[in-house]
Amino acid sequence: MARRIRKADTGSLDSLLDTMTNVVGILVILLAVTQLGVGDAVKRILRSRTGGNGTALNVPPEELKVTEQEAEQLNELLVKLRAQWADIKAQRDLDSARLDEIRKLIDELKRELQQKPDSAVNADQIRKLINDREKESQQLEKKISQAEQERAKLMAQIEKTPVYKTPAPKVVTLPNPRPAPPGSEPLKFLCVKGRIMPVNIERLQRVVEVSLPRAVGEIGSDKEIDCEKLVEFFDTHTLGDENFRIRIRIHNFRPWMVLELRPAAGESTERLIEPDSNFQRTVRGVSKTSYYAQFLVWPDSFDTYIEARAVTSDLGMEAGWEPRTGSDEYSTMLDGGYYCKGRPPQPPPPPETRPEQNHPAETRHVRPPPPVDTID
Repeated sequence: MARRIRKADTGSLDSLLDTMTNVVGILVILLAVTQLGVGDAVKRILRSRTGGNGTALNVPPEELKVTEQEAEQLNELLVKLRAQWADIKAQRDLDSARLDEIRKLIDELKRELQQKPDSAVNADQIRKLINDREKESQQLEKKISQAEQERAKLMAQIEKTPVYKTPAPKVVTLPNPRPAPPGSEPLKFLCVKGRIMPVNIERLQRVVEVSLPRAVGEIGSDKEIDCEKLVEFFDTHTLGDENFRIRIRIHNFRPWMVLELRPAAGESTERLIEPDSNFQRTVRGVSKTSYYAQFLVWPDSFDTYIEARAVTSDLGMEAGWEPRTGSDEYSTMLDGGYYCKGRPPQPPPPPETRPEQNHPAETRHVRPPPPVDTID
């Protein structure tokens, strides 16, 4: 007669089930915390672009571009983390489903033993089945441990992700164009490549004027010169000042002076705010009633202009600015009324029409005044 199996022979599986249930629950909570952490990171990026109150900040284009690139990188990292989260969640669901099957099987075995306590059963087969389920449970616990380690890695990546700090907004005075003070002259400054430098057009024009006899020979009364020789001369001689090298270019049979930046031209934005900077010495060295600052600003140097404008305001000098685009070279027509040889003859000017003496004065043509420099 087969040996009767007692309940104590099978042992209790309640402790194992409790352990597995607690581990799975902890995993679900940890994965939920990971999702919340990623969401907070995205919200911080959104607040950094809007200033936290939904209003756009006055941030320079260069800083905004860097911000957008960092936000794009963070979004790519978030997509990657979400994909890994999905894989872990799918594996967790499979492990949970398998664990439920094991629980059901153990419950069925218990019910069978309770319903047939006196029946003949194969004890070795029952023990083997239970041992197999215990091994499978251990494997599931190992997978859960690996998932927890992966979650820790993801959390570490999120913590290492830098939080971008929005720069402080820059206050810019809105322009109020008005004519420059009567009798005042512009003191020109170029703001380009993140640097600022004064440009003395009159001095550079004199450099060209003095070099003309060496470049093209004797100049006649008609002011026509050999422009090819003039261009070649300034291409082979490095003339100018500490900030610019002079080159000559021809437009419509007229020579133009082109100012090419030297490698170490001007001062940086950080340097110009120092009291002993060349920029501040230049501003302090001129009469504020005879001169006003005129800034020529390229798109890559708007911050430089803002700092320089604040300095001129503190030093009591009026100022205006003009945005520039395109090449960082500055050009102006050469003074002196020179023309290139070989230009076609100019048509005679149209005859001047004089109003009859009996015409009312109000019908006579009045030429508009020439444009004047403005400040803002």
